[in-house]
Amino acid sequence: VRAIDKADNIPADPDFNTGGTPFRIDRTSPTSSADRVYTLGGIRSLSANATAFVSVVPSSFSGTADDTVDGSDVLEVKIRIKRSDNNYLNDTQTGWDTLDSSIDFPFDPDLGLTSWAKNINSGRFGDGYRYEVITRAKDKSNPRNVQVLFTTVTFIVDKSSPSAAASLPA
Repeated sequence: VRAIDKADNIPADPDFNTGGTPFRIDRTSPTSSADRVYTLGGIRSLSANATAFVSVVPSSFSGTADDTVDGSDVLEVKIRIKRSDNNYLNDTQTGWDTLDSSIDFPFDPDLGLTSWAKNINSGRFGDGYRYEVITRAKDKSNPRNVQVLFTTVTFIVDKSSPSAAASLPA
């Protein structure tokens, strides 16, 4: 940016090697998503386009965050988990509720940002419920760009064995 005063005085072009302040305009919001659920039974991929089924309760999640398209890089990833009865895992992982502190992305990853992981309390995931893992990223720009289009991935805990019965026609 260069200013010209009313007397048409024009300053010299800045030399960014010896002075001046280079800057970049970050117009894009970062993105983030969970992409795997880990259980004692193995690893399941998660996708926004399909519901995963797990027969063992989850112990952790992993995912990615990105701000590389004209971005300033990822500063923060936050996670929330919603159950099919519209309750959210609370910030201490001791139960499910609809408090603002549970809805407003209470969890930080335990490891990483652009490739992150989060351990969770397995005892909080019951059989027969659908769970949604939703993430939100913020970037390093000032003011911060915050992810506004959330990616939701869904899984169902199904510990019940299927049953079938055969009958003869009458």
